Amino acid sequence: IYLTGHSMGGHGSAYLGFHHPDLFAAAAPLAAAYGFSWLAASAQHLPFLWVGGEKDEEYYRVGVAAAVDRMKRLNYPVQFIELPGEDHFGPVKDFDRVFQWLRQHRRVAHPESFTFEVDTPLHRRAYWITVETMAEPGKVAVVKARADADNTAWLELDNVAAISVWPDPHVFRADRALAVYIKDRAVFSGQLPASHEVFLTRNAAGWTAVKRPRRELSLTAYRTNPVAFAPESLDMDGTEARLANWIADAMRSATGADVAFYCRAAYRGLPIPAGTVDVVDVIQCTRPFDQYLVTAELSGREIVEILEDNIQDAAAQARRNLLVQISGGKYSFNRQLAPGKRIVSSTFEPDRVYKVVMEGQVVERDTTIRLAGRFKKLPHQISNFPLSLALYRYAALSKELVAQREGRVQEIERFEKPPR
Repeated sequence: IYLTGHSMGGHGSAYLGFHHPDLFAAAAPLAAAYGFSWLAASAQHLPFLWVGGEKDEEYYRVGVAAAVDRMKRLNYPVQFIELPGEDHFGPVKDFDRVFQWLRQHRRVAHPESFTFEVDTPLHRRAYWITVETMAEPGKVAVVKARADADNTAWLELDNVAAISVWPDPHVFRADRALAVYIKDRAVFSGQLPASHEVFLTRNAAGWTAVKRPRRELSLTAYRTNPVAFAPESLDMDGTEARLANWIADAMRSATGADVAFYCRAAYRGLPIPAGTVDVVDVIQCTRPFDQYLVTAELSGREIVEILEDNIQDAAAQARRNLLVQISGGKYSFNRQLAPGKRIVSSTFEPDRVYKVVMEGQVVERDTTIRLAGRFKKLPHQISNFPLSLALYRYAALSKELVAQREGRVQEIERFEKPPR
């Protein structure tokens, strides 16, 4: 089974490949915008062919470059082809090239060693291990697994609180006792039939192990990983969107920033429904944009300039809403005033310097938040939090998703100057 797709389907195929490397023989993302580099170590046995057009927008190349570079540093099977003279649609003009490459590969279903990186509980099983619980939500869990000739499973774990090991009969001998080590410490030894697995949990005293029947995880089951509860649904409606408020709050919480900017300009996500909130809902609410958040130091005066630059007339906003949603401050505007004077009031002190967090795409794509002449000129730092992990962390820690309209963004249709 092979994976390929174009544009949003290109980074969709990368997403599926990194999350389920045991299911596919090879992946060929075409004109992908994002590379999910924080998961790239999972593709040790999954060859990747990334194809882009030379004349495509720069952010498409930037978006996959980090994943390609990381895979190359790991000596993984990866290629990147940039098609001379082609634009965004060039990679789909010659599928024979793609199919010919795909057919060279066969699935590695039973490796004796592998690395598996897990970002949320939604995709937590690969080969002969399952990450049952992550120690800290919002941080990638890493499993480095190796089987040796003595029927021993060696595990190196990071951010893992519970894990199960299944004695894959293609890797381990059923007629011999299975031993499981975490680093250099033995945590299990005994006979284990292929119908069972060993469940390992960590507590203050160390790791404990129990045998249990193997639990099957359905790959098609939907909304099976509840993470929080929402008393009311959150959506992107209105001048001040409740879902945008929650997303901006999550970004600020993850990075410790003073202020968060969030833009709905290219939004394709889904509202978060009232009731039980699943990991799926957290991922779907911002689709398809997912890359590391970035932070920048901006004065209150610069913040107001950026907010001002994204206020449009009503007709333009109806076509493409650039209005910046924020956390950590408030502002009001009157779009009927002259450009440069539309911000009526704000809570930002002109000379104070604020740490501002934004989606990574803001500094790569000039079609998101306008930066008042600072695009490609804004000094910024790349955080350790992809957007999806920041949202999952915030939901898991808060347990309740609440975001009200509280006057963060207000439109004033009439504005009277105060008397002298």
